[in-house]
Amino acid sequence: MTRSENKTTKTENYRVLSHLQTYICSGSFFKRTLNDEIMFSEASCLIILTASSARTFLVELDGTQITIPAGNSFITHVDKGVCLRSSMGRETSDYIALILCERFIANFGLQSLLNSEFGSTGTRIVRTTSRSTFLIKQIATIDQDKNSPLDQLLLNSRLFELLHCQSKEVVSEDSHIQSIHYDKMQLAKRVIHQDLSKVITIPELAKIVGTNEQYLKKYFKVYNGKTIAQYTIEVKMDHARKLLSNNKLRVTDVSRMVGYKHSTHFTTTFKKHFGFKPTLLK
Repeated sequence: MTRSENKTTKTENYRVLSHLQTYICSGSFFKRTLNDEIMFSEASCLIILTASSARTFLVELDGTQITIPAGNSFITHVDKGVCLRSSMGRETSDYIALILCERFIANFGLQSLLNSEFGSTGTRIVRTTSRSTFLIKQIATIDQDKNSPLDQLLLNSRLFELLHCQSKEVVSEDSHIQSIHYDKMQLAKRVIHQDLSKVITIPELAKIVGTNEQYLKKYFKVYNGKTIAQYTIEVKMDHARKLLSNNKLRVTDVSRMVGYKHSTHFTTTFKKHFGFKPTLLK
């Protein structure tokens, strides 16, 4: 098969796209498109919503098939030149696609809200709310062939409300996820403080917290402003300084109490942290 033949065959496969209600917003209002093939002329945010009563939805984005579970919404960043096609073969009011061009997103300040800052490749699936399901079906009943100003106004009000409902769901989900992140990082701090005489490795700490190493290292620094190693050294050195204020304790004793087998290693770390040797406190 020649390159041109392959291109023709691929284009023919896009004919079912019209069964997915698709609306593009490049300025300040939405406009429906019935094109058999959608090729993104600029970087955009693509939101595909499936009603709670829908079946699992299949869509092909730039040659990659994506499965969207019923009652969920798929949100992704799409680069310029990417093609979209739907694999549904019948007219339905259970699915709708919103394409938000970069100018619209910038004008409304929705970059972080939609998790689609241009240049990123973030993709997420969130729950379609019951209100969104109602709106999806309502939008399908609007007679768009009349093209009257009132019908267009009603259509855009429904589409903006749909975008608002799903944006609220994104914010709610993000808040829940951030709460989980915070709780896990607080647990990690408690474990570090629990017994300063122990040396806890990152894999061990991640296992206790209930996550993986990359997640732990990333979010520990996000919430504490320091790496796990930096935080641990700071806590241990502050505790060691307090212990050394007690003249009954030797440097070797204190070094073991904060998890250092060799006092020389402890002395080096202490001096690097405070700028003077621990013996000066005796």
